[in-house]
Amino acid sequence: MVEPVYDMMGPILARWAMGTPAAPVAKAWQPLLAADPTRAELQLLALSGQFLNAMVAASVPNTLHTLPLLPRLAVPQVPAALRPLVQRLLASLKDTAQQITLVRVLARYGYSLNPSDWMPQGDADTPSFYAPWQDWLAAVAAGQDTLPDVPDAPLSVENWHAFGAASRVAAFARLRQQYPAATHALLDSHFPRLLADERLKILQTFGPETGAADIPFLQHIALKDRADAVRKYARRLLTRMAAGTDEKAKESATELADFFTLTPESPASKQRALKLKPAKTIAQAARRNALCITVPFLDLAAALNLSPDMLPGMWPWGADKQLDNSFSHMAESSASDAVIASVAHAAVASGSFHLLYKDLNDRLPLPERRDLAHALLAANERLWNTLTVLRGKVALDDVVDTAAFRAIIATQTEEAGLSPTVLAQELLALGLITTPKAATHALAALEQAGFLAADSRLDMLRLTIALGKTGLQK
Repeated sequence: MVEPVYDMMGPILARWAMGTPAAPVAKAWQPLLAADPTRAELQLLALSGQFLNAMVAASVPNTLHTLPLLPRLAVPQVPAALRPLVQRLLASLKDTAQQITLVRVLARYGYSLNPSDWMPQGDADTPSFYAPWQDWLAAVAAGQDTLPDVPDAPLSVENWHAFGAASRVAAFARLRQQYPAATHALLDSHFPRLLADERLKILQTFGPETGAADIPFLQHIALKDRADAVRKYARRLLTRMAAGTDEKAKESATELADFFTLTPESPASKQRALKLKPAKTIAQAARRNALCITVPFLDLAAALNLSPDMLPGMWPWGADKQLDNSFSHMAESSASDAVIASVAHAAVASGSFHLLYKDLNDRLPLPERRDLAHALLAANERLWNTLTVLRGKVALDDVVDTAAFRAIIATQTEEAGLSPTVLAQELLALGLITTPKAATHALAALEQAGFLAADSRLDMLRLTIALGKTGLQK
């Protein structure tokens, strides 16, 4: 009796799935079913439910396993009242970099995201308090059932292995900022046994506090590390401290300096100007650009008899755009942290804004980002380009009195305004770069210009205003 019932259950369930009666195909139970079609369907439903409950057991796939518990972050989640707004914004941000910008904005106000709304990728440049989630994702990918308890103490030689990879890098970065000397013992004892990716991330935490005490370690890594990317990054750090130059680099810098002349700006002026000599051949121009990419910044300044902080302002910006790109790359790879901001300001002053969005962006100090953003807006750059510099890490107090904001307002009054796609980008950027006070002023001006209060493109502005009321801006 059981096998015929098994055979007919497939057709029964298929007919129900299509919304058609199944009693006519229930041959094994026909004597038990009523003549009335409706009553027969109800009887069949009861019999089928009882049979499936008694005779069919769900089998667990062999691949199913218990995941470790997701760690609780040290930063509270976005308030429930704001979560729907955050969810809509995350859904509209298709690009990972844009989502991380929103994540940074929320972090500035002391909030994290709900894990069902967003999870960080393992190599994403997210706020450091997301490191436990990155470790959790790595553990899940490795098939681990448990996670170690991260010590509530500074990183040390003794507790090094108690940290996950991401949490360890975050703890190391905090230690570097507070007590750089305390990291030397950690590097000597544990650095060689790390995977190449983590070794590189550890080196990338070497910030402005990097000094002469770090040179022996970096020199060893630059020569002996197993990974080419790690060796190259160690050489970069040494070059920025003028500790990685050699005679060959100085010879190349002298050759590159010969492509320039230092002459008085005018016959009566004592100020000198750095001018580019015309290239005689295409090969000569190519050689000049190749040297500019590879020659260390400090060596070129020395070959020109200039101090490193003088070179950015005296560079002949605009004489050769390809050479400007090479100079920007040179600065990013080998200039000191103190010089990077000078290069960025000089590039903006010359109108070479694109260099700020490319090579220089990752190395810009936070205090300088706001000043550079104001300079970009004063030069009539778009809000979206300004966001590329701010990256959610800092915010602007006022954007209403800028050409970029007036261009948004003009879309309501002029036919030749921004395209719908650009307008949506600009409104999103407006919310991401403004403080709550500036967002309030901007929203009032937009509504006065004719934008609807319920316009979904204004969601980020509304979120920024709400964060100013509930969050603690850092």
